[in-house]
Amino acid sequence: PRSTLFPYTTLFRSIGAQQLAVKVGGGALSSGIDAGALVRDAAAATGGRGGGRREFAQGGIGDASRRREALEHIRADLRARAN
Repeated sequence: PRSTLFPYTTLFRSIGAQQLAVKVGGGALSSGIDAGALVRDAAAATGGRGGGRREFAQGGIGDASRRREALEHIRADLRARAN
């Protein structure tokens, strides 16, 4: 799913059942959104690990049954920053 909270600047996807990728650019990047932190926190919420640069990060979902939880974690973080 594509984030509409920061259109054309933040993209997050699950790759298969156990991987996440987040790309941040434009206005989201300049407003302090950090792809590495988003992935690290979302992966940790499922027992996985991840991280990367401010612009792009990847991580593993620890428990594949919690994939939706990881994606919702990212959405919630972006919503909190948008308000």
